[in-house]
Amino acid sequence: MMRLIMSLTAVLAFVSAAAMRPSVDVFCRAPIDVVNYLPEYSRLDMVDYFDSGSRVASDSYLGNKIYITALDSMSLSYAVDDSVRVTIALLPAAADTLTMVVKELPAPIYDSTVNFYDSRWSPLSRSPLTPPRFSDWLKDKKRADAVAFDIPFVIATVDFDAASQRLVYTNRTECYFLDRERPAALSELLPELVFQWDGRRFSLLKQ
Repeated sequence: MMRLIMSLTAVLAFVSAAAMRPSVDVFCRAPIDVVNYLPEYSRLDMVDYFDSGSRVASDSYLGNKIYITALDSMSLSYAVDDSVRVTIALLPAAADTLTMVVKELPAPIYDSTVNFYDSRWSPLSRSPLTPPRFSDWLKDKKRADAVAFDIPFVIATVDFDAASQRLVYTNRTECYFLDRERPAALSELLPELVFQWDGRRFSLLKQ
């Protein structure tokens, strides 16, 4: 009987947390490979730790230390071994609420990935985001060939602001070069690109 009561209490706690914060529900239902192999039984514990102001980390099946860094009703962010950053965000859409997962790897070279899923955590067959092209980063589009001669690609990290529904690509290309080797053409690139969610897709805002 006591075990039954404890089990019911745990279920009610989960339902309550999910009802108040949809992001928690999505996080707890995420496929294990999407959330860095976090055990399902650890995820609500992580939420409790965060709510209590604790930095206690949970262990993934791969031995990584993971803890939540930010949490609101529509998004949840966590850190993996104080290096990799992951944000899970809900995107209200006309037909279905989409889930976006942004992962940032800061070393050895900055890099971010952005993936989209439906409400059942199935990958979308068509992404609502077209990643920025090299030309999008140029302050002067006519200088494309000259800039590309010194800078063949742009490295960027991605952040999402749930309040404004904006996805921000931050230019990190200068980190690829040693101080003495940084080309002057770096100054011809925009520092960031901002994409706005409109309920269907992300659109690049004009600079």
